[in-house]
Amino acid sequence: MSYHNPKTKKYREDKIYKLTNKEGIVFTAIESEFMLILDIYDPNGPVFVSQVIKTYRRK
Repeated sequence: MSYHNPKTKKYREDKIYKLTNKEGIVFTAIESEFMLILDIYDPNGPVFVSQVIKTYRRK
């Protein structure tokens, strides 16, 4: 995934994490420059639920 920062006019690549919880549900966490967005994938159906779980600014 690429991300465009309008302030610096630059593109950057987001860090993507693959996580699995105790129930076996796969989580895809996408870290962008300003927030960490968690995409929850349900293996029983093609449904994606996006939640912003953390918002921060880099040092």
